[in-house]
Amino acid sequence: MTDMNDNLTLSLTCAICLDLASAENAIETTCCHHLFCLSCIENVRPCPFCRANNFQTTPAYFARRLIGDMLVICPNDGCSTKISRSDLSNHITVHCAYRILTCPDPQCKDFKCTKNLFLEHLTKQHGQFITNNYEKLWQTQTDIKQITKNKKSNGKGLYL
Repeated sequence: MTDMNDNLTLSLTCAICLDLASAENAIETTCCHHLFCLSCIENVRPCPFCRANNFQTTPAYFARRLIGDMLVICPNDGCSTKISRSDLSNHITVHCAYRILTCPDPQCKDFKCTKNLFLEHLTKQHGQFITNNYEKLWQTQTDIKQITKNKKSNGKGLYL
């Protein structure tokens, strides 16, 4: 099974940069149907694989789907989540407990910690502030939801 995975990975590798093409910009040439990254092939003539001068490029939709479905391990230190390449960005920015957050309070001097430890930091360092201002936090969230809803409903948005 690993030989098949290796062959598949090799087939989905850009022939110029030798990296796995991305799920967003994998391009196929019309001359030899090899896969390239859009940024690698867009200004290259002749074709680096078959040396044809006249060729077009076309999105490699099937390859993009295969690349997007490939499983990878989250790159954040401490996280061992296996996730599809197409879901990785959302995992890293929204769900990963090991993503690094920076405290917005200037007195913390750019304190950084993982998402799973951030609540502990907020409780210890800013507990009183949060307790004193939690109603404002919920009101702000409600205001943001209302503004977003208004923008979607009339296309122009209501500005408070």
